[in-house]
Amino acid sequence: MAAVSLAFVGLRLEYVHSKTWEWTLTPSAASPKIEFAHRTYLRRAGGSPAPASSTEVGRTLGGGIILSDQWPAPNVPTRVWVHGGSQVLPYSLSGGP
Repeated sequence: MAAVSLAFVGLRLEYVHSKTWEWTLTPSAASPKIEFAHRTYLRRAGGSPAPASSTEVGRTLGGGIILSDQWPAPNVPTRVWVHGGSQVLPYSLSGGP
């Protein structure tokens, strides 16, 4: 039974890490990496605050609110913001449009 529990914990750690780059069982609301519209976004240092026209377009694995001022659109947005806790953090599209 301990082996099954350990395997489950290991699989969960690997899953969370692959989606967020965090080694934890429960990811943070604004992890270093998020996925939105089947694309990967990476957290940026600094950057501009979310525009007043941005709206909720999704949720992160950890429950943060993904904001965009360019969705829906023919192309995925190149930047989004995540409201996690008391912060709103900027993210950039990884790999280009």
